[in-house]
Amino acid sequence: MDSNQIYLDSVRKQFLYYKTLGEKAMDQVEEQQLFVSLNDDSNSIVTIVKHLWGNML
Repeated sequence: MDSNQIYLDSVRKQFLYYKTLGEKAMDQVEEQQLFVSLNDDSNSIVTIVKHLWGNML
């Protein structure tokens, strides 16, 4: 296996790990809590996920 394939496999594994971690974290809150910002200086979970999604495109 060449080094490029090893790197891609590693990145995929890490992505799936963090995706699973995020999904498990979001499963712990009620759906309406995903949209709540605690104050004017913070973002809701939905907003953070949208930013992450956009950055990963």
